[in-house]
Amino acid sequence: MSDRIGGAAPAVARGPSAVSARLAGLAFLALASTLAACGARPEPRAEGRRSRPALASDAAEPIDADPNADFANALITHSYIDPRAIARISRFRSGVGHDFSDGRERCRSMKHYIEPRPELDWAAIEIFAPATGELVELAPEWAGARLRLRPESAPERRIVIFHVRPEAGIAVGRRVLAGQRLGWHQGAETLSDIAIEVLEPTYRLESYFELLDRSVRAEYAARGIADPGDLVRSRAQRDAQPLRCAGDRFLDPADPSDWIALRPIDAEAP
Repeated sequence: MSDRIGGAAPAVARGPSAVSARLAGLAFLALASTLAACGARPEPRAEGRRSRPALASDAAEPIDADPNADFANALITHSYIDPRAIARISRFRSGVGHDFSDGRERCRSMKHYIEPRPELDWAAIEIFAPATGELVELAPEWAGARLRLRPESAPERRIVIFHVRPEAGIAVGRRVLAGQRLGWHQGAETLSDIAIEVLEPTYRLESYFELLDRSVRAEYAARGIADPGDLVRSRAQRDAQPLRCAGDRFLDPADPSDWIALRPIDAEAP
């Protein structure tokens, strides 16, 4: 007879062994029902668990951390101008001066202007090679000359220093050492300014102050610039507060926040 709802139950043997087996089966069903009602699951064996990957936050310190990670891209091993001579610095992507952008961005100054301390003779402020490399351009400007340096440590970059009165013997093709004097700032008729060009794989401009090595960064920290990133407006920040240009001329005055003043020091010349 088939087992179907409403049908008569098949005959079941009533021997001792059958009764024992039936009682054991009932006990198992009762245990399973109790576990299901409580929502419990058998605990897996410890050796069967898969441990999660270790997180950085699990350790007191990052494993194999590189203490020089912040300086991996350091290019500038000597300040091109003595930080003690500086009163304030314009921020990268500021509205100071004129449009100096790279085509990827527009209508912003993607270089830094350096304003010397007013009590100094600006024409006596020395200009130094910020890295070892070859001078690839020495071009006259309306005030002084523009120097372009190809650093040996990053030949795809160019360091551009504006308004320099060159030292005698400074010429295109000459190899200069980091810290070597290139000349002097032109004078009080203009500020000093500096830019970093990247030629490959595509042309773009970078902030000079984001490429300082540890020793140069310490010099600026002594003047109150603990984080060179403070001298940079991000692209998102500038895009959110766009400037207006007519050609390369800014139509609006620079915002006071475009300048970062260095910590005052004694008026004595450096």
